[in-house]
Amino acid sequence: MSKIHTTLKGSGQHAGWHLKTADDSVYGPIDFDDLIDWASQGRVAPGDQVSQDKQEWINAETVPELGMDWTVAVDAESAYGPINIQAIADLVEDGTVAPDAKATNLRTGEETTVDKCLAKQTAPATGDAPKPAAEQTPATPDKSSEDLARVQAELQAQKQELEKLKKQDAKKEQDLQQRINDVQKQNEAEKAQAKKEIAHQRNLIATEKKNAKDAEKELEEQVDILKAKVEAAAKPKPKAKAKAGKKTAEEIDWVGAGKGKAKGPATDSDEMAAVLKKEAAAAAKSLE
Repeated sequence: MSKIHTTLKGSGQHAGWHLKTADDSVYGPIDFDDLIDWASQGRVAPGDQVSQDKQEWINAETVPELGMDWTVAVDAESAYGPINIQAIADLVEDGTVAPDAKATNLRTGEETTVDKCLAKQTAPATGDAPKPAAEQTPATPDKSSEDLARVQAELQAQKQELEKLKKQDAKKEQDLQQRINDVQKQNEAEKAQAKKEIAHQRNLIATEKKNAKDAEKELEEQVDILKAKVEAAAKPKPKAKAKAGKKTAEEIDWVGAGKGKAKGPATDSDEMAAVLKKEAAAAAKSLE
């Protein structure tokens, strides 16, 4: 018999124990009672090893006190175990094993179903009185329960963070909409101001056009007056009774009938009329 089995029978059961899993991770030291609890919780898997000195290791299922005596059928061709009977409940709960799956006790050879095995395990023994509360073994927190609590806490934190982000997004959207409204109002005000300026410019242009037309009309009237004066000046004067024929011819020579070079009033009127025509034409062109 090995040293470790001898130690289990002696007072060394409550000394420090170590558990080595399939990936060579080592846990401990823990009391032997805690190691039994780990086995009942399914935290000691088939093939794991135990040791006190981390020098000599044995398979956990060979330690009778750990109760790793049962195998359960996973499907028609494979089984899982040996494990502690209490750990089977977790396999049923997570769907790894069916309640009516075959269960076999490797020490006694007993064969039954998982549900019957669990019912037998949970049923109180006849005539056995329940232990007083002070004598009951303190419950060890289940690892799956701890994981569930941790995941729920993380989920709650994620929900709070998501709610915070939603509020921030809503505030950003509200601020953006306000900016859009302000820009629209500003654009409307600018449009209204631009319309007023355009209307004012149009009024100025209309006034300038009217003034230009009035000026053109006034210039045309002055041109007509000057033309009339020129035409009146160009008409020959009535012949006076001539005392001497030659003198009469010389008197009318200033209107251009003779060959003299002297300029009379008609020539000045023509020049003024030409100037007024140019001014009227320039004024009309500026209105185009």
